[in-house]
Amino acid sequence: MKETLQARKPKILYLVTQSKWGGTQRYVYDLSVNLKNDFDIVVAAGGYGELLARLGRQKVKTRRASYLARSISPLKDVLAFRKIREIIKVENPDIVHTNSSKAEILGNLAAALLGKKFVFTAHGFVFNEPMNSLKRRFFVWLERFANRKTEKIICVSDFDRKAAISWRIASEEKFITIRNGLKLEDYNQNVGSYADKRGKVIVGTLANLEPNKGILYLAQAAAMLPLGLRDKIEFQVAGEGPQRADIEAYLRKKKVENFSLLGFLDNPDNFLRYLDIFVLPSVKEGFPYALLEAMAAGKAIIASRVGGVSEMIEDGRNGILVKPANPSQILEKIIFLFENPNSRAELGVQARKRCFREFTLDKMLAMTRSVYEKILGR
Repeated sequence: MKETLQARKPKILYLVTQSKWGGTQRYVYDLSVNLKNDFDIVVAAGGYGELLARLGRQKVKTRRASYLARSISPLKDVLAFRKIREIIKVENPDIVHTNSSKAEILGNLAAALLGKKFVFTAHGFVFNEPMNSLKRRFFVWLERFANRKTEKIICVSDFDRKAAISWRIASEEKFITIRNGLKLEDYNQNVGSYADKRGKVIVGTLANLEPNKGILYLAQAAAMLPLGLRDKIEFQVAGEGPQRADIEAYLRKKKVENFSLLGFLDNPDNFLRYLDIFVLPSVKEGFPYALLEAMAAGKAIIASRVGGVSEMIEDGRNGILVKPANPSQILEKIIFLFENPNSRAELGVQARKRCFREFTLDKMLAMTRSVYEKILGR
């Protein structure tokens, strides 16, 4: 006799385009690991990245979605769709939960054709990126097509929810904002500073080296730093990505010697702990985990006013907001915080308080669990 829905844990299949570690992967990891006692969890992703390795260590079942990749390739996309359809048929989930654009389009279509209920989390819509109007309208059409039968669209910020509603991606009642959150007991360590040990103020960030993250703008700010401050302020970036060569070439051209690309760090906690100023120079964001972690670590923050960032940072109270793609303004605020250590300290204290008060993993889990339960009719 087949198990009834009441006699077993409902199965959730998470689908994400890439398995290399980033904010979307962190989100899938947090949900999978923390909801596995309530649901039967399977995670499918493209590639052989850190996400699958970390989930394996947590005894979460994973599947490799062959051919699934971020870049557009008609042949590979057809093959990826066939593989996703196969995974859904074999796993037979009660809910398919898609994440990131390619997984959304292919996964939602496969789930709909197989009669499965599905949810999509928008970690920042593509059409919010800088692009021409024709391209933007194409991506808006894709979102409408992909979400015709979506049960619920989770947005990680009100910015994205309002943008999607204004573009009529789906009916308003389909949307819900569930902001990312942290397990705050993991961030109770003492806050340190390189300034205590090395006599320098360390400015840094955590980011994949991709154009949307704006690391080149941070490099440009470093290149404009007055000569008298170059031995007093040091820039460090933890992360890896396709833009590394371009950033390195720019730094060599401008003879910037106080800017280090550290590569991917398995455990960035110590890196964050010893920063004095955290900069998020992105031109597009959803609700960034790196910024949440900087807040929890009590860092003075300078961040671009993009996506959900202004829902996290109140300018002048728990951080400083700047215009995106504006290295001159980034530099101006870095110098201000360098010259005002009391302001650095107070901004860090207020950032930490707000993170601990509003952006918790428990809240994120409870709201997501509620979405699943309503879809399952329980």
